[in-house]
Amino acid sequence: MIDIERNNSESIRLLKNAYRRRGVFLVLGAGVSFASGLPAWQELLHRLFSSCYPDPDPALFVKLTQAGMPLTVLASLLEETARNRGAVQAPRETFTELVRQSLYRDFEWFPDGVSREREAEFANTTDIQNTTLRAVSAFCVSRSHDNGAFVPNPQVKGVVTFNLDALLQNHSLAKYCAEPPRKRILRTVERPSAGSRSDKISVYHVHGYMRFDRQAADLRKNAPDQMVLTEQDYFDAFNDPTRLFNYTFLHLLREHSAVFVGLSMQDENLRRLLHYSKMERRRALVAEGMAASRIRRRVVRHVALMLRSPDPDITRAYELTFTPLGVRVLWLRSHDEIPDYLEAVYSASGEAWSDVYGSRREGDGWRRSG
Repeated sequence: MIDIERNNSESIRLLKNAYRRRGVFLVLGAGVSFASGLPAWQELLHRLFSSCYPDPDPALFVKLTQAGMPLTVLASLLEETARNRGAVQAPRETFTELVRQSLYRDFEWFPDGVSREREAEFANTTDIQNTTLRAVSAFCVSRSHDNGAFVPNPQVKGVVTFNLDALLQNHSLAKYCAEPPRKRILRTVERPSAGSRSDKISVYHVHGYMRFDRQAADLRKNAPDQMVLTEQDYFDAFNDPTRLFNYTFLHLLREHSAVFVGLSMQDENLRRLLHYSKMERRRALVAEGMAASRIRRRVVRHVALMLRSPDPDITRAYELTFTPLGVRVLWLRSHDEIPDYLEAVYSASGEAWSDVYGSRREGDGWRRSG
């Protein structure tokens, strides 16, 4: 049986050392946005099902999922249904707009976005509703020792997100950049033409990027055309080794330890890239003559924050599947523990978590102004 407390202590120690020495990067999944009213992948497809079928029969969606149809294949079915509905062939843009509408359906800030006047309201509401997003956003920020201004955290070397949404960028802007000169902490890299900036933390959108404001139609500022949802999208995206997000992710995995937040870690493409990265390092260490026991410790260098199963046998089984990929698991009793663990890592460099995260009392986050 796995010793959860000992395991978590080792995972935190690994992350603290990596954070101090070389920095870390974040890898985000749907769990980061869920508390703000955005759906996980299966629920997103369920919403799309209702949009793509003129007379939706919920039983069909259930039948297909229970029959074992993979979600990527189900997404392909939905796109073909949308494309062939009626006499006129609907272009790809029609389907991506359906995805945007389904993604933000229950999000109160869609489709107008967050106005300058309501930024404080948006930041405070998000802080109360979604402590995971709040903690991830805070982790990317430091206080300047010169003037106390918020600046990018130099120990965060990048953010890779598998989410389509723009919540992280909007929360960061509203909370940490509200005062002039409104210098952004994060730089969205949603397509190859969007370069990184040395004075910002790059947020790489692996599956595309969909804004929820009135700039959603501007392809210079979002990338619905880069959406990866269907089976064909996955084939095209992950079988091209020269694709921006494949080699960028592999580069980050080689250079730094990853902190996975809000992911089930079951995506076979993610696991494949982790395998490639681990095996590359292992081969190099073998060539250098390092002992096998030391190699095993050296190549296990990433940490995933995951909710533990009530069944300890299942928890142990999952643990054993991640080790060959170079990943340790930090097991959570609930998602409410995520801010505590990110605080433990953040504080390893001597910075005060309360300066960026805010008050610990429920509903009492600090405010930029007013």
